[in-house]
Amino acid sequence: MNYYNILPDNELLSRTAPPYVNAIIEDKSYECCILAAVDEGKLMGYAFFSHPESNLMDIWLEYMYTPEEYRENGIATGILSYAREYMRSRGVVNILCRMFLKYGEVRDSAAFFIRRGFIPLSSDGRLLCYRYGDMKSAIYFELMEKHRKRLPPSFSMEEVDKKALRLLLAESKKTGLFFDDKDQGGRLSRFMVEDGLITAAVIVKKAGKDTLYIKDAGLFGNKTKLNMYPVLLSDVITEAEKEFEEDFLVIIELYNEGSYYGMMQMFNPPEREFFIQEYMDCLKLERKTVK
Repeated sequence: MNYYNILPDNELLSRTAPPYVNAIIEDKSYECCILAAVDEGKLMGYAFFSHPESNLMDIWLEYMYTPEEYRENGIATGILSYAREYMRSRGVVNILCRMFLKYGEVRDSAAFFIRRGFIPLSSDGRLLCYRYGDMKSAIYFELMEKHRKRLPPSFSMEEVDKKALRLLLAESKKTGLFFDDKDQGGRLSRFMVEDGLITAAVIVKKAGKDTLYIKDAGLFGNKTKLNMYPVLLSDVITEAEKEFEEDFLVIIELYNEGSYYGMMQMFNPPEREFFIQEYMDCLKLERKTVK
């Protein structure tokens, strides 16, 4: 990749860029725009776009510092903040981002992002997802333990196992909430983590204008956490109300420890308290279909 053809966008840089982000690079061989972070003459990280009109952005971080030094520099958030302004100036509001890390284990990388204000979300088996700032679209980070050579966007993806996801969520000490991309059906997920374990999870699919499907992912073997489910459900439904213009139907598939309980429906969000209590009663029943 040719780093000699540097074309700075002075107006945008002066308005949005932190001091360590100082160049926009265009590389015609990949037909993409590249945003570079340079510190004392060293290339610390860079972002590149498949093409200027796309909302898909790849960010590579070289991690030339030690982990502790790197966390203090804030290069990751600086690149992302600047890239968001760069994209928005070209009419792209929601960014789909993949981030690749050279240094460290998954847990070290996750802890860094969480401390920098990224909200940990979910995983599709390959990618870990975060929400950053006021963006509703998910931001995907592929956390890499091994160094890869710099590649164009058509690279292969490494899988991130469930254990890494559990460690990631354990670091957060809080729940995560996000709207997934369109390929996943507009899924909304919320997790609860206590003492390093996922104790509750709700996965939601917004299937239509007036219907919200909720799939209860189970209690992960911890029946003592039943009293926390109203919090999860209430938050999910409240967030969904922002996306619907009128009252909407909520359909919930009930599971507990992997066993299917049945389905419930709710037509009117103001009846939420009664609905949640009824839902809680269902979870305490023997395994059977809930009518």
